[in-house]
Amino acid sequence: MRHFASPKHALAPMNAEQRAWCATEIERYQPDLLPHDLAHLADDALARLVLKSWARSVRF
Repeated sequence: MRHFASPKHALAPMNAEQRAWCATEIERYQPDLLPHDLAHLADDALARLVLKSWARSVRF
């Protein structure tokens, strides 16, 4: 996940399954975000949001 969030790594675009997994992880810890809010995000932004949601889950 960190490689997708980092601009230093040139990775292939996420496939639909990876994007769906990211959305599931984000919705688990941040249920206030709706799926249509996540659909327009780029891969790196989506990956960063997963990392932030994980950090939020540890904090609270």
